[in-house]
Amino acid sequence: MTDPMKAFQDFLSKCAASPELKQQFMHDPTATIKAAGFEIAEGVQFKATELETGQLKVEAITPAGDLTDEMLEGVAGGNFFINDLHSPGKNFV
Repeated sequence: MTDPMKAFQDFLSKCAASPELKQQFMHDPTATIKAAGFEIAEGVQFKATELETGQLKVEAITPAGDLTDEMLEGVAGGNFFINDLHSPGKNFV
């Protein structure tokens, strides 16, 4: 079975390596993540920002109100930051 976190790291590496995929990801990260085959809980959206340092910051935005068990399970253990992915002069936070 594939580790979902490893699969997401691999996906972000592909985004960093492909200018076209990175542009698509920056424009609509939620749709790009879904198109890559990842399941996203209903109502969750993603926001991607390129920081002044060249790092990409990816945030999951949940709908207002109560969180479902599925949403809580997805963030169990704290925040998820990717610090080890690099393309020329770029990395992810």
